[in-house]
Amino acid sequence: MGSEVSKATILIVDDSPVNLDVLKGVLQGEYLLRPALNGKIAIKLANMEPRPDLIILDIMMPEMDGYEVCRHLKADPFTAEIPIIFVTALDQVNDEVKGFMLGAADFITKPISSPIVLSRVKTHLALADQRRDLESQVQERTKDLNEAMGKLEMSNQALEIAIKDTEQTNLQLASANSAKADFLSVISHEMRTPLNHILGFSDILLHDKNLTPRNRQQVEIIKNSGSNLLLNINDIIDFVQLNPLKFTLSKRQISIKKLVDETVSGLKKEAEKKRADDSG
Repeated sequence: MGSEVSKATILIVDDSPVNLDVLKGVLQGEYLLRPALNGKIAIKLANMEPRPDLIILDIMMPEMDGYEVCRHLKADPFTAEIPIIFVTALDQVNDEVKGFMLGAADFITKPISSPIVLSRVKTHLALADQRRDLESQVQERTKDLNEAMGKLEMSNQALEIAIKDTEQTNLQLASANSAKADFLSVISHEMRTPLNHILGFSDILLHDKNLTPRNRQQVEIIKNSGSNLLLNINDIIDFVQLNPLKFTLSKRQISIKKLVDETVSGLKKEAEKKRADDSG
């Protein structure tokens, strides 16, 4: 697979040294292995850096069985996301249901088959990589949206200032035209400029042939939200132009934070749906 640093780390837990040797023999060479003969040692090794990428866990062990070990690991934020594959000689459906309810990713039945073990391990490592990539993408999108929200919130503050200025303008007709011009300038420059960036880069991303369907859907959400906000801004500008001397915008204010929060929420729901699909 490459250098030792690039190899995935797998924690193998079984109270039988013979079973540990069998699993190590199947996985040796492709992965970095950490063997543990009981649950307490397993929990300790799972909390060591680098964190294991996968745990193969025997169910029937003295003192602390596999279910209890799984419960401890899933309760700890540091180890909660590590995929766990149970190894068991049990064949009852209820045992598998209990394992899945505790957060297990899969089951392997003894006596183990080398091809099955290798296949399951590769599958769940790939799924874990995909989940981490998706979470990273969501974090990046959220960061970008928060930065955009900061700029738009500043523009929203400028808009509120302009509204107060226009209320004074209603009492001072001599300066109404000047106040109107200042207000339109704030709307056009401070709000349209960041929106043009959002819409422009969204179009560029949507023309990328390498964009995944999931990412394309996320970019479309961003583009649609920006377009809706631009329509609201244009409505405000039209409204002001139709009322040259006296205009009140307090009822037409835009909740920019709400709009961006809804967009971020949509992306997070997509990530949660993807995680649910992977664990299913």
